[in-house]
Amino acid sequence: MTMEFDFAENLKKNSFGMLLMQDINNGVYSPGEKLPSERTLCVKYGFSRPTVHKNLEELVRLGVLTRDNRQVYVSVTEQNDDKDTASRRIILLMNSDGYVNLTYRTMIEGIISRFGNTTVIRMFVTAGTNPRLPERFKETDVVVVFGLFLAPGLLKKISECSHNIIAINFNVNFANWLMPDNYQAGRLMGETLYQAGHRKITAVLNRDDYPEFEERFRGLSDYLGERDIALERPWIPACLDYRHISELYFNEFALTHKVTAFACMRYPMAMDLYDYAFDYNLEIPRDFSLVGFDDTHGCAFLSPAMTTVRYPVTELTEKLLQAIPQAFRRMRGEVFLQQRLQPLLIKRASVAAPGNSC
Repeated sequence: MTMEFDFAENLKKNSFGMLLMQDINNGVYSPGEKLPSERTLCVKYGFSRPTVHKNLEELVRLGVLTRDNRQVYVSVTEQNDDKDTASRRIILLMNSDGYVNLTYRTMIEGIISRFGNTTVIRMFVTAGTNPRLPERFKETDVVVVFGLFLAPGLLKKISECSHNIIAINFNVNFANWLMPDNYQAGRLMGETLYQAGHRKITAVLNRDDYPEFEERFRGLSDYLGERDIALERPWIPACLDYRHISELYFNEFALTHKVTAFACMRYPMAMDLYDYAFDYNLEIPRDFSLVGFDDTHGCAFLSPAMTTVRYPVTELTEKLLQAIPQAFRRMRGEVFLQQRLQPLLIKRASVAAPGNSC
């Protein structure tokens, strides 16, 4: 990559600005990549803080860098890549559930905002079962896969056809991945209910669901098991959709008062329980407490407001935006990022001591 422009007079030879430009042109920092802090740059290049700051601002003015609040990024608008950037594509691969997922949508919007003016972006929404799917990818593509939905073996074939893969919300040993710590999320749910005094708890989940949901269940089950509490789970007939599974749990446990709390591994199931409670004149949290997942936009406005797990969406998005330029720069198929990020539990009014309302 070579960036060409008329340098301002105050970017002198051997200045910090010129040295930084050389590193950008040599691929040390890629288009769209966030630069280290000014303090770190001072130590790395041996210049004072005022000099570093002044040169960064000049490079921002020239369009070499862009500033977003206090963060500085290598610009993606003033570049001429010797390797033909026009041939590079970011491929966003997901199924229909991923397409409407709010967390994924935030990450996708971040990609389009950061790279959309200079890099070809394509979105493939697919069931992930067609064995010819790998034919859609080129060896220069960086593929971001949102969720584990591909048929066995397809992801591996796609990785062999593309330049690099970044998996979101699942992990495989041969690819880069970013995901929330679903196991820890389940433990947070268990801790919240236990500390509120609940000892009769059920986990609202389909059996044999995606690994991310089973990891949440395992974290919840382990936390409570360490305190000699066994989760209540009903037998679930095959081929039930999520709403009917929620209804089964409600009939089995809420109407009979066999449990005092529900931990919902999917947010639609939590919404369903609110609906059923209203239909049967039950009150949350007087009749049962509830912890949901994903902290969608409406959770804070339900009555009562829902206690829920929130994914670290901002951190996930920023790490993904930093990883994409690296994925282009690294050797084909190189694994450089495999990381779990800590979720948050947002406490609201849907959890109270058994038999009490807030």
